[in-house]
Amino acid sequence: MASSQTTDKGVIKPQCVICLAVLCPESLKSSQLQKHLRNKHLELADMPKEVFAHKGSQVKKQRRDSLRASLEVAWLIARNLELFSEKPAEETISTKELLRIMLINL
Repeated sequence: MASSQTTDKGVIKPQCVICLAVLCPESLKSSQLQKHLRNKHLELADMPKEVFAHKGSQVKKQRRDSLRASLEVAWLIARNLELFSEKPAEETISTKELLRIMLINL
């Protein structure tokens, strides 16, 4: 299928691995997923399931990598901030360090 799953406020919802649109929970039904695929991605409707499975694993890896990068940046900000400092958080981390984190996680 052309979907992955995501959780929104404790509710499991399908997410299209092509356009990353989060669909309503009722769309977990195979017929609803097929309908989305035909309506939004007609040119991909006849692709083998393996293509969508690969795309789904890429989406999961992208989420995991984005979360890791976000946590690393938050940790660097927390580590470099002085208590009650007037210095903005953006000045506590070098641009070079931010780019290193983001590029490693691509």
